[in-house]
Amino acid sequence: MAPAEVIVVDLVLIDGELGMVKLTADGVLEAIEYGEPSRYWTVKKDVLGFVVEGKYIRIKTVVEREEGICCGEFGGDYSRKDFVFEPFSEDAKNRFCFKLRQYLDSLGRPKRLLVFVNPFGGKKSAIKIFEKEVKPLFEDADIQLDVQETKYQLHAREMVRSMDVSKYDGIVCVSGDGVLVEVVNGLLQRADWKTVFKLPIGVIPAGTGNGMIKSLLDAVGLQCCANSATISIIRGPTPCNCLLQKQSFFIPMKQLTFNIIWSMDVSKYDGIVCVSGDGVLVEVVNGLLQRADWKTVFKLPIGVIPAGTGNGMIKSLLDAVGLQCCANSATISIIRGHTRSLDVATISQGNTKFFSVLMLAWGLVADIDIESEKFRWMGSARMDFYAIQRIICLRQYNGRVLFLPAPGFESYGQPTSYRLYKDPPVSNNKALGYQGPDTKFEYLDEWREIKGPFVSVWLHNVPWGAENNLVAPAAKFSDGFLDLIVLKKCPKLALLSLMTQISEGTHVQSPYVAYLKVKAFALEPGALVGEPDTEGIIDADGEVLARGRRSYKCEQIALMSYDKLQVTVDQGLATLFSPEY
Repeated sequence: MAPAEVIVVDLVLIDGELGMVKLTADGVLEAIEYGEPSRYWTVKKDVLGFVVEGKYIRIKTVVEREEGICCGEFGGDYSRKDFVFEPFSEDAKNRFCFKLRQYLDSLGRPKRLLVFVNPFGGKKSAIKIFEKEVKPLFEDADIQLDVQETKYQLHAREMVRSMDVSKYDGIVCVSGDGVLVEVVNGLLQRADWKTVFKLPIGVIPAGTGNGMIKSLLDAVGLQCCANSATISIIRGPTPCNCLLQKQSFFIPMKQLTFNIIWSMDVSKYDGIVCVSGDGVLVEVVNGLLQRADWKTVFKLPIGVIPAGTGNGMIKSLLDAVGLQCCANSATISIIRGHTRSLDVATISQGNTKFFSVLMLAWGLVADIDIESEKFRWMGSARMDFYAIQRIICLRQYNGRVLFLPAPGFESYGQPTSYRLYKDPPVSNNKALGYQGPDTKFEYLDEWREIKGPFVSVWLHNVPWGAENNLVAPAAKFSDGFLDLIVLKKCPKLALLSLMTQISEGTHVQSPYVAYLKVKAFALEPGALVGEPDTEGIIDADGEVLARGRRSYKCEQIALMSYDKLQVTVDQGLATLFSPEY
């Protein structure tokens, strides 16, 4: 093989001794010293940048650390090491700097980055990590930084959604996975999302989860640390570094599935499979239904492989035919290609909508589901532990539920008049996604009501809420009804016994439980009994739909406000891969 063309070569002084430096067209920098073995650096991999210090040139390099050696407080795969030499003349110095800068610029590395630092994530060490580990490396690479500290949840999303990002070569999140999710959502909610979403996104691990950057670095054998992540960003966007490209689809984080499904071409597929719990299924459904072409794409069958915490949907499908809730049975069902229809519920509050396939909860069940997050370190035992705590310190909420009963359930509640809210017609509806079912009972006088106080209100679309919770044993997949479970005043011991019966579905036989089917539903949530300034949480498909005043993490923004909402059903709208029944 012929030697590479020499771009620049000069006699220099290295540590006061005569030597030579050479840069070749294939990006190899060589230092030759008399009586010493030559040293080599690959510019693309090893050289971050350089600075001129008077008559000296200082090359900023990184070298791989030897296995087992950890330098500095944070460690990492690389350590910084400078190489300094002195050209013989000003012209020689300027010529070398020009050629090296020209080569570095040809690599397509980022020159200006927007950096979000989350000071509240993980061990609250993001600022320290950024100052000690990240910033010095970016400075060595001569990358300009615009640093923004996030002040509250969704702050990064708000900034990205409205600011001019065209002046940046990328966005960096010094955080866990949360800020990354915010940035992605903020970009995708812009009118110019097709342009701005081409901007590379980098992650520096400084949070609790760090799932994305762990996945990217581990794939190429690097440690999940700030050092390795920063070097990967500096080297520029390639398929194997820590920069997230629009074409990256295997992303294990909340809400990213929604954005992918909402924007991608799904016409080439025969179905969509979610290897997850129920959360990704919900994102897929919402993503498809918010597309302009929803009538076409929502005909795609959706399959679920149980790999999450709840797995309520696939448990309902498999249990209906006596199969175990496991990946094996679910996969075979998908392969066989049998499908069944599934009702989809539209939860509306004004013009805001959420499409639900599982459940809505308010009161005790929602409080346990969401507030037990503070005990996540306990694993699955957290739910049982917090359920006991909540029963001992039982809450009751004022409020009212209204419903249009299914045939045979007209005796529940008291008669009332109610009018469903319906969106005004939109002239350019071709640009809109699914707007909910075309209901025919907005003005009917068949509505009923149940007034509080309530211990819990639960609305279910399928029998199982999780693998061990048979919440609505009479629920059907496509009967056009939702199963409503209402629990009002109940002695604590009876309530404790009732909660243990959910695994068998016998809790609905309790005299303290009203169990019925409804065609439509409205919830008017109120405050805690005796505490008018304290409100609750509304939970839909395992996610917080609304947070009331002084509720758990009430400062966080939710999709809806803690106010009246309504639920309507579109019979058999979705199609699921299912075992034959």
